[in-house]
Amino acid sequence: MNILPHLSAILITGADATGFLQSQLSSNVESLGDGVQLSSWCAANGRVRGLGWLFRMESGFAWVIAAVTADTVLLGLTQYRLRAKVSLVKFSGVVCGSYAAPIEAAEKYFAIDLGEQRWLALLDNPLAAAKSAEFSTHWLAHDLAAQIPWNGGGERFLPQMLGLERFDGLSLKKGCFPGQEVIARLHYKGELKRSLRLLSADHALLEGNFACADTTDEISIFQTNGALALAVLAKTVPAEFSILLGSSPVRCRPANIG
Repeated sequence: MNILPHLSAILITGADATGFLQSQLSSNVESLGDGVQLSSWCAANGRVRGLGWLFRMESGFAWVIAAVTADTVLLGLTQYRLRAKVSLVKFSGVVCGSYAAPIEAAEKYFAIDLGEQRWLALLDNPLAAAKSAEFSTHWLAHDLAAQIPWNGGGERFLPQMLGLERFDGLSLKKGCFPGQEVIARLHYKGELKRSLRLLSADHALLEGNFACADTTDEISIFQTNGALALAVLAKTVPAEFSILLGSSPVRCRPANIG
């Protein structure tokens, strides 16, 4: 197993853990069995504030999210705890990845199968895992190719724009959660005009908002790996288009991932 430094985890335990998460996250937590959901926590305007893999442990739940958002999300969720019998703490160990089923070991806290021969594991002891920049780069590249928007996009996008339905990450029939009214209105009465697209280019792409040279639309690139990137953009943007990186136009097209 190798440490994934871009990920952290929040542990949610207590008698009211299921009900608390059901009222806060976008997925149907009550239906979560032994699998995983790529669930989000949203602001009142429906924009995703935190996003990650949610799964059950013997003592409650673990939510593996982007490390850069963990502290802010934990503080925000804690403010909604009120009198609920629930504990929310940041995992003190490390989040690891593996392309083979992790071997049972005393240091392992918990492991979950993500499918496609990938496992996430929470380890109490960082010394029990390896550190490999090459492994982390490969893991991030896999997420990109699978269109897994693991970093959530920085409170700019609705869950539908990130395609969370593909990962059991959005339920509009389970009841209220933050942002649910806006998200449901778009689903039932509106039209999704911006969606996720995997792009490729002839040059390395950067994160940020860029003007489309072919239309008046904005291209929001938020997850990159060299010449590959995840972006949220209008559905009316053509399959191939150009953006300006500095003073040079860069041609973008749908990525062909075999």
